[in-house]
Amino acid sequence: MGDGSSIYGYQESGLGAVSNPDTSGFISCATTGCTTVHKPNAASSKINYVHIVGMYLGATGANSKVVDLTSIGHSIIESNNLTLGTGGTSFGIFGDTSTGGFDGTNTLIRHNNIGLNSSGDACVSLAGVFNAVVIEQNVCTLAPAASLGYVFKKDSSGNYPDNDEIYGNDCETSSTAFGQVCYDIIGALSITFGPNNRCEKVYNCLEFPSDGSANGIHVLDPYLSISNTAQVLPNEPATATVAIDNNGHNWLPSMHYGMNDLGGDNLIGNSGFEG
Repeated sequence: MGDGSSIYGYQESGLGAVSNPDTSGFISCATTGCTTVHKPNAASSKINYVHIVGMYLGATGANSKVVDLTSIGHSIIESNNLTLGTGGTSFGIFGDTSTGGFDGTNTLIRHNNIGLNSSGDACVSLAGVFNAVVIEQNVCTLAPAASLGYVFKKDSSGNYPDNDEIYGNDCETSSTAFGQVCYDIIGALSITFGPNNRCEKVYNCLEFPSDGSANGIHVLDPYLSISNTAQVLPNEPATATVAIDNNGHNWLPSMHYGMNDLGGDNLIGNSGFEG
């Protein structure tokens, strides 16, 4: 792949969705631990303006990646169906600026369907300089085991994702399991979640940093189902600077931060509220 590369299809629903499927728009790598779409020699240079739209993309086996955004920026990943390999520790959309140190700024990840299969899998995992990234209206189905939805963390040089926006995404599972986290903010700077990010039937909806090094995390008007085991995964020591604002009616006893709607019907009687 180079600058301006495009992969376009119209088979995002996947093979077998109809009785006589058209296989155009389907790409899968076949070797265990493979990566389906990536930039070759990511450590040596960066590319921009990549478009991956309307595809059904799959990978094979453990430790595989469907789309690797390392050393790719200013790009669009939209309306794709991403199927991970089985065996564990695989990724739907991955990026880590530890390789090469090139930023992944100004990328749009929108309206993709990502299904996990095994323990250790993650739908989206971005580490390092992925700044001004928008993640919008994606569906992440967690594996019925310890697995992660949308992950943000620092790279090996200590760089965090910065000024990103995540809104209107869905995260759910067919079977709740210990270790599931939908929105896993291991580390980020000035990142905004909301509005209307959804968690359903998962073990933990949100996890905030425990090292106190990332600041400016805002969670706005999320949908927190009572089917979740916990809304916020407890972390010690104290987390970084976090604000959870809610303008709706879905306050729950495990939600401890509030900046508005102090007179809401469902808040006055919430004995677990702190703010």
